[in-house]
Amino acid sequence: MSHTQHFLCHRDLVQSTGVLFSLFGSFCSASSADLVVIYAQRIDVYRVESFSPSNPAPSSSITLHLLHTFSLSGVVQCAQLVHVKKSTACLALTFSPAKLVLVRYQAGALVTVAMHNFEEDGMGLGTALQGERFGRTQFSGISSIPLTMADPDHRCLSMLLYQDQLLVIPLQDSRGTDEDNEDGGDMYEIASLKMEDKTRTEQYASTLSSFGLDGVVGRTFMLRLKELDIRGKIIDFAFLEGLHPKIWSVAHLPSDCFKISPCPAPLGGAIVFAQNAILYFNQNQYFGLATTSFADKTTDTAKLPLHRSPLLDETFLASNCRTSLLNADEMVLNVEGQLFVLSLPSHRSLKQKGFYGPEVCQLMLRRLSSSKVAAATAMAVDMQRHLIFVGTRNGDSQLLWYHTDTHDVPACPVPVPDDLESDDEDVYLYGHRLVAVTAEDDVQPHDKVSKAAEFAAYSVDLVDQLPAIGQVTSMDMGVDVDMEGVAPKETLVLSGGVGDQSSVSMIHRGIRPVVITEVPLEGCRAMWAVYGCATASYHEYLILSMKSRTMVLKAGDETLPLDASGLFVDGPTLAASNILNNQRIVQVYKQGVRLLEEANNTLECTQEIPLDGDIDCGGLGVEVPAVGIVSVDILDPYVLLLLSDGSLRVVCADARDLDLSVLHPEILENGQICSVCLFHDWGHIFTVSTPESTDQEAAASVQPDDDSSKEEADELDDIYKVSGGGIAAQPSETSPRLLPQQQHQSTDKPVYCAVCLDSGTMLVYSLPDFTLEATFPGLNVAPQVLSTSSVYPIVGLSQDGKKPATLSPVADICIHRVGPCDTVGNGNVVSKMVLVVYISNGDLIVYEAAGRRFVRVATQTITRPFALKKESAATAMLNTTLFRYPMLTRFQSVARHSGVFFRGASPMWVWNSRGLPSLSPMAVPVVAKPNQVPVLCWTAFDHWNCPQGFVYFHSDGMLRVCEVPPNTTITQTGSVVQKIEFGSPTIHHLVHIGCHGTGAVQEALQTPTYAVVLSHLVAPPVDDGTHVYP
Repeated sequence: MSHTQHFLCHRDLVQSTGVLFSLFGSFCSASSADLVVIYAQRIDVYRVESFSPSNPAPSSSITLHLLHTFSLSGVVQCAQLVHVKKSTACLALTFSPAKLVLVRYQAGALVTVAMHNFEEDGMGLGTALQGERFGRTQFSGISSIPLTMADPDHRCLSMLLYQDQLLVIPLQDSRGTDEDNEDGGDMYEIASLKMEDKTRTEQYASTLSSFGLDGVVGRTFMLRLKELDIRGKIIDFAFLEGLHPKIWSVAHLPSDCFKISPCPAPLGGAIVFAQNAILYFNQNQYFGLATTSFADKTTDTAKLPLHRSPLLDETFLASNCRTSLLNADEMVLNVEGQLFVLSLPSHRSLKQKGFYGPEVCQLMLRRLSSSKVAAATAMAVDMQRHLIFVGTRNGDSQLLWYHTDTHDVPACPVPVPDDLESDDEDVYLYGHRLVAVTAEDDVQPHDKVSKAAEFAAYSVDLVDQLPAIGQVTSMDMGVDVDMEGVAPKETLVLSGGVGDQSSVSMIHRGIRPVVITEVPLEGCRAMWAVYGCATASYHEYLILSMKSRTMVLKAGDETLPLDASGLFVDGPTLAASNILNNQRIVQVYKQGVRLLEEANNTLECTQEIPLDGDIDCGGLGVEVPAVGIVSVDILDPYVLLLLSDGSLRVVCADARDLDLSVLHPEILENGQICSVCLFHDWGHIFTVSTPESTDQEAAASVQPDDDSSKEEADELDDIYKVSGGGIAAQPSETSPRLLPQQQHQSTDKPVYCAVCLDSGTMLVYSLPDFTLEATFPGLNVAPQVLSTSSVYPIVGLSQDGKKPATLSPVADICIHRVGPCDTVGNGNVVSKMVLVVYISNGDLIVYEAAGRRFVRVATQTITRPFALKKESAATAMLNTTLFRYPMLTRFQSVARHSGVFFRGASPMWVWNSRGLPSLSPMAVPVVAKPNQVPVLCWTAFDHWNCPQGFVYFHSDGMLRVCEVPPNTTITQTGSVVQKIEFGSPTIHHLVHIGCHGTGAVQEALQTPTYAVVLSHLVAPPVDDGTHVYP
């Protein structure tokens, strides 16, 4: 009996855009300041690049540079950035119901440091009840969301499970050094901890949250308990003694408390947030601040008095607010998109007390900005660069820059007694950083209060934002039917967001070009757009190569054929491009090469190099007709020709004499050349010293001198698999700046030639002397990493033991800069140097340059045709001896981006919007015959009618002038999102109205039409007593 197996495969059309957690810190390297953004089942690592303070608009610059993206197998419930042994940066991630994973970054991947599973203690009734992640628990029972909190000094990590268990995991060795142990006594030994061990405290009933206190010698945590009187407790963990004594506790907290935030040293203590009040507690201090007029109804003001902030007239409920430290004395609050600054009771607040009156409490609340931002589900602050990242699930996440024009009064220094020598006591009493006492402070030590000044007024600017579709409220499938009756285009239309973040997003697969003009044409094989002169702003000529002739179009107010020109028009053109900084035009055809210039609105030939002439006599030195041209590539100032006999010819343009010369390079190759390309070293791969030597020098310069780093690994190394100097020895990861595009055609810039052999080995030569710079073997096997090697591997053997005859050869290669143009801020930083490989079986492989290596980019796009043809050895040999137009076309500026376009059965764009190259298909009309190719040829076209557009020829006989749709977001999965901000109303339902009816109704519904159900947020009316009810 046969059994039928069914498999279901799926992929994300648009990856999750709702931010769950965001963290600022050094994650990729010790000297980097990264932004870690955690989505559902995905982690993105960004680097904040430089931006202009005078023009921080996100439309003109890219500040958030996407470095890495990692997929997860579950939804993260809580995230913390910790440092194991105070050196190795790790992400502590928790997953439901009781899992803890520590991961770190290493060589472009996430490496698991430790995994802890505490699920066996959660068996029983009530463990499946889930609470609200971003607010108060709504269900009675045990919550199964694991929460973590790290000690500010990264000594240990706490994990709260099921509201009644607190697990503490040490992150560093508590043994002292030889300098600290001058008495000769034994060093402390760390308590043994295995992965399955659990260091638990006593069973506290309904522990709602916990955090570590700053500025305390021991591992100290504060717990918020849910008892009859709502109290908080401070406990200290002593791992060696196995004790956890209680230090102090606070009773009679408000019943609507939902969050506790620690205060940094030397202030210490904690801020307790309630829905109607904000409370500060320390061991011997208390301050209360009311945020609503009925805060006294939920708080026992006799024991916990409350005051109002004189800087804020309005009232608000602090429910589900996101908080983060703005500096050592202030904290920023995000309450439903409104930013507030909470001044902590520090020495500086005492100074401002004289400005606002003696009765003012030390907790002060004021607005940070009058403008409204996104309602945050996660918020992170970079204090050094004054950046605030607001992550949200309702709409676009925002990167804000806060600054002030007023003079900021520094905190008063704390005098240090001379009789204290212990470092631990200094940290306990005075904090981590002590400000030196200046001469002015010595002269007037008691005149601090007289220098009263008002609080600094902040200004907030939007620097960058991450597009998102928001929380989806409704969706429907829309259909766009053209007037000519072409096949309908389906688009997924959805509404998302709430309130001010509401929007409508159109999502479809691939880039759908906007057709500006289309002209019927037959038999076009290739095309090129060229400038007429060096001062031209737009392309002036469009060269079309037919089967047996060449057509030249003059692009002006009207695109008309050019009858008389110096171009060779009696046969097909093999390649054409501008050269010598757009001063000349070079044309390559089967019989030779021509150099042309524009004169009197036409093209005139200034030099012709025949194919059969000797090199000394001004020819190419080719034996005609036995040898012909197989492949051509042009990059100013060189023209590279691959001949059918396996030899190369290089035509070099002289910028002084404005003429061409021919070079016949002699290269030693162990095989037949199958593809060639010219490229600029955008990423400085071959023009600088090898990164291996740089990494060794960097590692030697930061090597610690302490002898303790050479000791044997302790028990923590067995658990976390890290060493004490793990991140110190790791070189810092910087953002290399690529060569500016304005100089890509300059003759003094180095040009390199990549030659791919039939064995799969790619050789890189420097021009014009053809010096071998690097060798990359095994390109046709598509390894994960292409490394330079001087030793050739066994030719043609893949990892599965295939024979060389069964491997598909490399048909075309292209090395180019992919990313935003230089007109976009940080374009040369975000752009990447990319190697695109086209295999003869139809596969398209993308590599990204990393040092002197090329790392393969993971893609989920199929470019191979569904019906594969079996090629014999004779057919393969025939293909290597006949001319073929390249399948890969590089472009410099299309929609303010540079990249590579792949023509063929599945046309693709190699695109890079924010830092990671990806493949995005091009949506074109379906061909009538299955053997036809939709896009036969393609070229970039810059014209006043379609600035920074392109032209492509479809196999249905139409030449289309197009441009990329504006205001589109191209995702990593190849989908395109067009978003329309809807404003204040929230969309609850959206329905597409089909094209039905007759006459004017049907004609009106040709445009996609949708019916939406909206709701506006209306404030409740206030009864002033004048209204008379019936």
